[in-house]
Amino acid sequence: MRCLTLAHQLRKAGAHVSFICRLLKGNMIQYIKDQQFPVYPLPFPVEEHFNKDPSIPYSSWLEVDYKADLRHTAAVLQAHHRDVDWFLVDHYALGKKWEQGMREFSKRLIVIDDLADREHECDLLVDQNLYKNYLTRYDHLVPEQTIKLLGPDHMIVREEFIRAKAMAERRSGNVKRLLISFGGTDPTNETIKALAALKQLNLAEIRVDIVAGASNPRIDEIKHICLTNPSYHFHCQINYMADLMRKADLALGAGGTSTWERCMLGLPALTIQTASNQADILSLMEEKGAVVCLGTSEDVTANDIAQGVSFFLGNEAQLRKMSEAAERVGGKIKGGSVVRHMLEGASGMVNVREFELKKLSEKELPVVLRWRNSEAIREAMYTDHTITMEEHKQWFDRVNNDAATNVQLLYYKKQPIGLVNFSKIDRHHNKCFWGFYIGEQSAPGGSGTVLGLLALAFIFEQQNMYKVCAEVLVTNQKSLQYHKKLGFVEEGRFMNHTIKNGQYVDVIPMAHFKDTWFEAKKRIIKSLGGGEHEQLSSS
Repeated sequence: MRCLTLAHQLRKAGAHVSFICRLLKGNMIQYIKDQQFPVYPLPFPVEEHFNKDPSIPYSSWLEVDYKADLRHTAAVLQAHHRDVDWFLVDHYALGKKWEQGMREFSKRLIVIDDLADREHECDLLVDQNLYKNYLTRYDHLVPEQTIKLLGPDHMIVREEFIRAKAMAERRSGNVKRLLISFGGTDPTNETIKALAALKQLNLAEIRVDIVAGASNPRIDEIKHICLTNPSYHFHCQINYMADLMRKADLALGAGGTSTWERCMLGLPALTIQTASNQADILSLMEEKGAVVCLGTSEDVTANDIAQGVSFFLGNEAQLRKMSEAAERVGGKIKGGSVVRHMLEGASGMVNVREFELKKLSEKELPVVLRWRNSEAIREAMYTDHTITMEEHKQWFDRVNNDAATNVQLLYYKKQPIGLVNFSKIDRHHNKCFWGFYIGEQSAPGGSGTVLGLLALAFIFEQQNMYKVCAEVLVTNQKSLQYHKKLGFVEEGRFMNHTIKNGQYVDVIPMAHFKDTWFEAKKRIIKSLGGGEHEQLSSS
């Protein structure tokens, strides 16, 4: 479903999207076709025994040798799509060797994963889940230049959840609606177990919404149970899950993607671990107070579920606390970041000639103050208080008269959209620091990359700096990956270096050098589409 969600978002942005799926049992090919996407089916597996990849724990799920799968996939691309900007792979049975083979058929490769149990060869890696070590799980599993989008901030979220979040109200803790949803196939049969649990309770005054996928092998039995109970409402293969979550007071579910969807809407949940990769997620969410995990599917009984539901039916205060904890986890989830990164790297999406750098002038101070006081920018800065206009003017006077500081604005079609600040300029050693941001939310995709390109060309080629330094908060994963994309390297770590939100956080010092700039510049231009940008100079 996350691939289908991305596909809808990309199509809305003007991209052409196709799917390649193998004809395995329980496939969603017809469902994808119903969404008006072209689907190219790979043949049924015919090998009873095939060579499993010992480096990939779930390689058997492919049901063919990975080399055969690569041949089949390549044949589709050669026959139908010879000019692919992005190839997306979301499969636990595929890893580095398959991805390396796919390189010659696509300009860029994106991998969606949440296991961190195998190496990858990709340009962009997405893991939207939250773990205690989520920022470092893939450090030794992907190339250094791979952009990693990690954590719920990069959740692949359907538009319906964004709309529902805007409409969500604070929950009272009084349970009038209960939502049961254990995913499309529910392979461990938790829905039937949950219905058996509810049979033990007197829930005549509570509406129960039961959601199941068309591929659930017990779908007819579930539907029959719902039809025989007037307070039960059956839903199959729906596109309004967000609305059900928004209206529910308590959920019964698993620990997959729905965890973050529930958190977005502040929905408390009793959860059951239905797969091993959910263990760390549910443990952390329980530690944060956003869920109660009853245990694994093998251990949890219908009686356990009944006791859990019964406890919360009479504990409004506890449910309110869980709802508030879920909101804290999901409050920053906005969706769309994966698509934005893909479009930034898509050929032809950005025309660098429409951008330019100009020295900051006094007339632009109001717009820059608005940027500096925005929540998104303050979160990434050392200081995050709201800046007054008087403070802002004092800052401008200071930097405008300081030979060791140079502040430039980025303009797009003659309108300012971002800023870069070079500070501590040392003309003797030819080194400086930099800071930057895109201030306008309406800036086109790729603006951040263009800002880096023009700013580094300016400082290395016009100002003859040898070294540009940066300090990145360890919590700002997006900035860290952005610097690596531009060619910066890490120089160590400042432990507990600054206080953010009342806690000490580490800072990562990074640097770029003129020696490596021109090769990095070629890579950046290529990521923006190449073409007419190849002749870009800083003069």
